[in-house]
Amino acid sequence: MAAPVNSFKADLKVGKQTIGCWLTQGTAIAAEIAATADFDWLLVDAEHSPNDISSIITQLQVIAGYQAAA
Repeated sequence: MAAPVNSFKADLKVGKQTIGCWLTQGTAIAAEIAATADFDWLLVDAEHSPNDISSIITQLQVIAGYQAAA
C-alpha cells in the first residue's frame, strides 16, 4: 500500500500560497465548521486557548475527515 499524499506539504514545496485558520475555541463543533470552510490548513492552538489534550484529540479527529491539513 502506498503512503498517502500530503497535499499541504506538496503545496508548500512548490511555493503555492496556502490559507489557514487558528482554532482557539476548544470545541469539535468549531473545528468542523472551519474544516468545511475550504481552508488549506488548520492549527489547533494549545497555548492561547482553552484546549487540553482531550479537546485537541477530538478536534484532530474531526479535521481528519476533511481536506484541510491539521
